[in-house]
Amino acid sequence: MALSPPADPYTLPRPTGQLPSNITLYQYEVCPFCCKVKAFLDYHKVPYRTVEVNPLTKGELRWSSYRKVPVVQMGDEVLVDSSAIISRLAAELQAGSSSSSSDGSNKGSKSWFSGKSSSIGGSDSSSSAEEERRWRQWVDERFVKVMTANIYRTWDESWNTFSYMTQQSHWNWAVQQSVRLAGAVLMWKVGQGMPKKYNIEGDLREALYADANSFVAAVGNRQFLGGQQPNLADLAVFGVLQAIRGTDTYNDVVMHSKIGPWLSRMVQVVGESCEVKQVPGKEALSPPAAA
Repeated sequence: MALSPPADPYTLPRPTGQLPSNITLYQYEVCPFCCKVKAFLDYHKVPYRTVEVNPLTKGELRWSSYRKVPVVQMGDEVLVDSSAIISRLAAELQAGSSSSSSDGSNKGSKSWFSGKSSSIGGSDSSSSAEEERRWRQWVDERFVKVMTANIYRTWDESWNTFSYMTQQSHWNWAVQQSVRLAGAVLMWKVGQGMPKKYNIEGDLREALYADANSFVAAVGNRQFLGGQQPNLADLAVFGVLQAIRGTDTYNDVVMHSKIGPWLSRMVQVVGESCEVKQVPGKEALSPPAAA
């Protein structure tokens, strides 16, 4: 059966009641959509493994009919589209947290919920839920595009982006060099057309600063858009920014916009990565059957 994202990736689906015991994320290290998923998993202390996908050959996804990242394998199930993946996981965690709270079974245990279940899927307020949904869509439809146009704005930035990506991979030297060169050239050329394609007017950096400030203005006097705890929109904005951490674009947006204080709070509450690193010499999990 061909894989495809749902028509509405922002609505939490009906939970299945089955929390996955193993999660594998097929990703690019600097993919903002992949980093959105990782931000959600890290915040909720859900362990996961990653498989770095070669962006040129995509050989690691040869088993899948869906060739975009992120792709998540949960046991025998495969999920696609970052927002749909997050909505599905949020629904399962919300249901599991409610069940544990009602029967008291989570007392003294280290569950995935870590006392953070109130942030999942927004609050009970319809206005808060609508705000969360609106800003999740904004991240996908606007913020990621402006940010991507910035990291491929110049040849140097494109080269540095692919240099960072290949350094995080486990590919051999020859593959790293081919991906670095071919990817940097391709995305630098693509980047030149992004402002027109995505209707980004004026200076790219100024557009990014303005977008960051618009999100901060929406947060207002709250700690997070979700209130005292981050909601799914907070985690989405944080995740896509982590994709460019260490780049000139990241440093510039922190320095020249008002997002710094919110970003610092997010770093504190999200905490350390929950990625389970592959042990050298240990066989990796097998990909699912062709889908």
